[in-house]
Order: sequence, then structure tokens, then C-alpha cells
Amino acid sequence: MRTFIVILLSWTAVNLLQAQSINETVYDLQWPRDGYTMGASAGILLGSYFVDRSIPLITAADIARLNPDDVWSWDRTAIGRFDQSASSLSDVFRDAVLVAPLALFLGKKSRKEWRQITFLYAETVVLTSGITTMVKGLSQRVRPYAYDADIPLDFKLQKNTRKSFYSGHTSHVASLSFLTASIYEDMYPDSPWRYAVWTGAILIPAATAVARVLGGRHFPSDVVIGYGVGAAVGYFIPKLHKSKRDQSITVVPLGTGALLTYTF
Repeated sequence: MRTFIVILLSWTAVNLLQAQSINETVYDLQWPRDGYTMGASAGILLGSYFVDRSIPLITAADIARLNPDDVWSWDRTAIGRFDQSASSLSDVFRDAVLVAPLALFLGKKSRKEWRQITFLYAETVVLTSGITTMVKGLSQRVRPYAYDADIPLDFKLQKNTRKSFYSGHTSHVASLSFLTASIYEDMYPDSPWRYAVWTGAILIPAATAVARVLGGRHFPSDVVIGYGVGAAVGYFIPKLHKSKRDQSITVVPLGTGALLTYTF
């Protein structure tokens, strides 16, 4: 995943200058604004890796001190679950969603803005990865399986055990699913397929979240927060890059006053 992100960043840096805004485009990319934006996202990602490296290994003594009663009652539902099939399914969702935005290029209108869409894709991946890795490194929450006496101690004694909050699988899948649906909606606002696209975008990360809990890798609160963060990044990044011609401010008379609306 890290190698993929480095390649994506390099490609984006080379092509950003060629993706300047032109007439009749849905998305508006401009240097240096978007260069700074991507640079800040990359900075968060780089900083998160240093935080990640500082996470101490969990010890047998740490495991022995864990008490399920210290966990919120809602989150305790994840303790005692260790379905490997569910965990493997979540990996499939995580990897498959990487190519989901590529389906946008089946449309002629989308292909005309392939540089803009690729930039939005790269920014979403980098920002989501950076925030997720940073929060995991700072919180160092222990995963549910660490509380399970039936799980071998050797499996628990790994650095990954301290990376429960929040779910990276869920945030990653949600960000790219919502990115794809958000771009499709912007590109084809009158398409009857947009409802099906949004349905898939909502359900696929939800299925990922359930699989992570059933697999004993995350508490319910981990996947709820991961879903929210990923969905917000994936939805708003395209909206914030829409061309000015697609944004408007409308003043609607309302009794003795007025209602100000912003459309993007």
C-alpha cells in the first residue's frame, strides 16, 4: 500500500501542471493551490509514519492486564469474535475498491477529465491514509482479539495489536466508494444510475465495517468513526474542486427576510 501511494504521489506531481482548469469542465484544478493541498496531505501522511513507528510493542504483561469490563458495553460485542473468513473478506473489499474509481472512465465525459479525476483520487487516498495512520498511532487502542483468552498469545504480541482505532479498512473503502459516487453524481447529475451507484457506495463500506467487527479486528466504535471519516473525505474532496461555473449563491426572499443558499 505504501509503495502504491508513493507511485500515485509521483504521478500526480508530474501531471498537476497539465490539469489546469479549462472551459466546460466539471472540476477545476489550479497550481499552486492544489499543489499546496496535495503537499499538505502528503505532509500529514509522512508525519503519520513517524508516529506509527513510535508505537511500542504490546507485551504479555500488557495483555494480562486487559479487562473486558473496561470496554464500553456496546464495544464489548466485538470481544470473543475471530472469524477469519470475515477478516479475509474485508481485505478483498479493501483491495478491490482501489479500482472502483476507474469505472468512471467508462463514460466519455469522465475520460475528458481523467487528469482531474486522477488528482482527486490521489488526494483522497493520501489524505485518508495520513489521517487514519496518524490517529492509530496517537490512540494506540488495543484490538478486540487481544481480550480473547482463546487467541494464541503469539498472535497478540504484534505491533498491529495496538492499531484498533479507528478502522483503516473501513475508512479506506468508504473514502473511495464515496469518491466514486460523488464524482459520478457531478458528472452525470441526470443519470438514473446515480441511485444505484450511491447505494453501492453506502453498502460496501458498511459490509466492510461488519466484517472487521466479526473478524475481531475492530470494535463497533472503530468502524463507525472510520466510516464517517472516510465518507466525509471521499464526498467533499470532489465538491471542493468543482468549477466555479457549477457553484452559485442564491438569495431567496423569505417573508421579511431572505434565505441565502450555496450550491456546489
